[in-house]
Amino acid sequence: MFYSRGIKNIKQYAIGNRGFSTGAISATIAATWIGGGVLSQTITETYKNGLYFIIPALGDSLVLLVIGYFLAPRMGEFLGDLSIAESMNKLYGKTIKLITAFIAVMSCMGAIAAQFKVSAVILQLLFDVSSFYGVLAAAVIVVIYSSIGGIKAVTFTDIIQFLTFGMFIQLFFLFIWKVFGEAEPVIDSFKHNPLLDWKQLIDWQNPKFFPNLVMLFGF
Repeated sequence: MFYSRGIKNIKQYAIGNRGFSTGAISATIAATWIGGGVLSQTITETYKNGLYFIIPALGDSLVLLVIGYFLAPRMGEFLGDLSIAESMNKLYGKTIKLITAFIAVMSCMGAIAAQFKVSAVILQLLFDVSSFYGVLAAAVIVVIYSSIGGIKAVTFTDIIQFLTFGMFIQLFFLFIWKVFGEAEPVIDSFKHNPLLDWKQLIDWQNPKFFPNLVMLFGF
């Protein structure tokens, strides 16, 4: 809310006069990529499927290289646009602009719903509130600060999230390590768990080989 001050028009709301440092942009990209889905889905799927999920999921990171080296350098003519829909309007007209905006809203609704679900679980564990009130509290907080503060509020919230996750992941690792008490069970799992056997992963006769290859390119 503090960083929401000084917003006077839609341009400042949407792109914040492009006055963000490289560190702030890096933190907000990392926080956006490492969201609630990492806690609710990625960790679970990694436990269930091992390398058969880890390797395809790496595509979600490798795509950043594709964006950085091939797509971003070609986006110069759209700098200053307030949305992808506005850029599409320049190229293809109003109808495509509306379709793009609709798809973007639907996509964001799904992503935000996942964040609200994780927030509700955390609030439920910490404060013993029902999942309904957990989702409601998370939604009210996010809607208020993002509606009033726009990209500035979201960016500085992402910086806090980046620092929080940075600490949480280390603490979580130490907690898991303490639960095991010693390294042998972990090392033994890497040696003998079939889900962590990289030889099976690269065996093209393995029935999971081609589905995982397709998933990798999908990510």
